[in-house]
Amino acid sequence: MVTVQSSVISSTSTLIAADASGIANTIVTAVAGDSANVFIHARDQFKNALTMPICTDGSTKCMQVQFRWCHAETSTQALSPSVSKTCTEIQPTAPHTKVQNVGIGLYHVTAKLMRAGTYAVHARSEEHTSE
Repeated sequence: MVTVQSSVISSTSTLIAADASGIANTIVTAVAGDSANVFIHARDQFKNALTMPICTDGSTKCMQVQFRWCHAETSTQALSPSVSKTCTEIQPTAPHTKVQNVGIGLYHVTAKLMRAGTYAVHARSEEHTSE
């Protein structure tokens, strides 16, 4: 018998999705003042779900997830690459979020967003970089 664990987190294979299955990976709909929920599907370079926690101590304290308000119009389309790049330069609107490990390589993120519009979501770890 051979047991193989995942490699380290990969920024190109990890995705932020609207659901726990990872199918709805572009749009999250929420109402101002309610919690917006997204899921981080942490993957290694081979697209394996991470078998070890992102934070070495098993918590989520090393993780930082930020919501950046991009523009007033709501959208049902993914942001274009140029708009998304511009959004990375905007200060976080909801810098304080709640991150919970809910399964192998799966993290549930909630944030209360007060301003209507479209947001870009960025995630990183103090121990590993993944945006």
